[in-house]
Amino acid sequence: MMERRLGFIVCCVVLAQGCADRGTRLASKDTPAPFEQVLRQEVSFQIPEPETVWGVGIVANLPGTGSGVCPPQVRSKLRRMMSSSYTEGIDLEAFIRSPNTAVVTVEGQIPGSAIKSDSFDIQVKAYDNSGRCSLAGGWLYRTDLALTSNASNTMLQAVATAEGALFKPIEQRQTRPSHTGYVLGGGRVVAETATHLILNEPGFKQASLVRNMINARFGMGTARAVSPGQVDVRVPAQYRQDRWRFWAVVEALPMADTQEALDRRLEALIQQLVSRQDVDDAEISLEAMGQSCVPLLTPHLHRDPEVSLAAARCLSNLGGSSGLSTLAQIAENPQSPLRVQAMHALKSMTKAPQISQFVARLLGDADFQFAMDVYESLSMKDGVGAERETVAGAFTLDIIAQSRTQAVIATRSGGAHVALFGSPIRLKPGQIIEFSQKKIKVDSRSDTTFVLISRSSASQSKARAPVQCSYQLRDIIHVLCKKRGLGGDDEGFGLSYDELLGFIGQLADQGMIPASFWAGPLLDLP
Repeated sequence: MMERRLGFIVCCVVLAQGCADRGTRLASKDTPAPFEQVLRQEVSFQIPEPETVWGVGIVANLPGTGSGVCPPQVRSKLRRMMSSSYTEGIDLEAFIRSPNTAVVTVEGQIPGSAIKSDSFDIQVKAYDNSGRCSLAGGWLYRTDLALTSNASNTMLQAVATAEGALFKPIEQRQTRPSHTGYVLGGGRVVAETATHLILNEPGFKQASLVRNMINARFGMGTARAVSPGQVDVRVPAQYRQDRWRFWAVVEALPMADTQEALDRRLEALIQQLVSRQDVDDAEISLEAMGQSCVPLLTPHLHRDPEVSLAAARCLSNLGGSSGLSTLAQIAENPQSPLRVQAMHALKSMTKAPQISQFVARLLGDADFQFAMDVYESLSMKDGVGAERETVAGAFTLDIIAQSRTQAVIATRSGGAHVALFGSPIRLKPGQIIEFSQKKIKVDSRSDTTFVLISRSSASQSKARAPVQCSYQLRDIIHVLCKKRGLGGDDEGFGLSYDELLGFIGQLADQGMIPASFWAGPLLDLP
């Protein structure tokens, strides 16, 4: 009887309050309190799909395998589009007709929510498909790319550029047309794409509110109200490595319009995190709160591992370095089930002063699979934690001497990178290997200090003396890929990146280096 009476009184109070203020909507389980309201309840997201871009260009540096085939309409486009930086003083007609060049189409896909300088793989096709033209070993000169819907326009608005060394896997040279090729990571975005936020209740005031809220959290220019019902948002640079996290944070932006409501939300989220009630949701929501949560998160960096990881990851994405040591400590612990998550969280801190030493230690981890994941996630793009060199202007060579495992890792999509784990990797003495693709021979039989690298020739007059090189694979790569005659000497053999991968694979298969060879997955293009 008492319970019924209490319920009756509560009902009367609620009804009385409702009658006293008919303009106030009664709270329910489906109506969050003011401090619980977030942006996802007010908008829907339209994230752009990847888009195909297209252009025309010229591949040069071909060994007499080019073609002068060039449709008239393409010739006029080349005159308008080719950069003056490399056509100044050049006879375009003679350049096109040269046996060392070929006119090509260039195509690729820019990612959704693209940021300036994002890279992507591109496909190149010569107009001459007769079988006489081969793009192997060529270099695509810089050219502009536009959306395919604009490809027929006379005035193209460039959304990306393309440039770089042609790549064609050795195993595909007999099965794919010779007039095609790829440039790994050769596309570069120059015009960003925006994600559309569609307001559930359109209005200029609401659109301005959403725009201002996003810009206040992420910086001016992040959001732009383009109509009463739409706000366009661009991914800020600090979220380049984790765009889906950015959208999750945007969704969780608080709609509270008073400091009291914001303070209550912050307090509730900290309690949710500490009590481990949906830690992931608490972490994202705290990150959406911005700098106001930093003083409250810092004390939780050295507590429960799951809470510490969430606090450190949140702090790192807010631009601070206070969480770096916590993330590194978790990532370096081989017994921690959270180490992979902690390692990936370091992606947002690759510009921090101390990050290189932490990444270097992770690259030397006893778990080689983990070390490879570290390289792909943290080192491949900028060489963090590794000693980086550029080879023949065509690809990067990363030396990871601290690795406990000797291996060669090479990419075949997204960019051209070779990593030597456990360097120095030395050629075994007393061996000889011939690489038939370029008629190159590497001989380690006669000397314990140097190997001899030579190229056979049908003509004695064109034969060249063998080149001495150290036993280190690092040095052999430089000699093999160096363009002949560059640098004031005649030591280079001009191997392309794809030819080098074939050569290293042959070395590993025949046991001439004490290292395994891992070639990454092929690019996903036609």
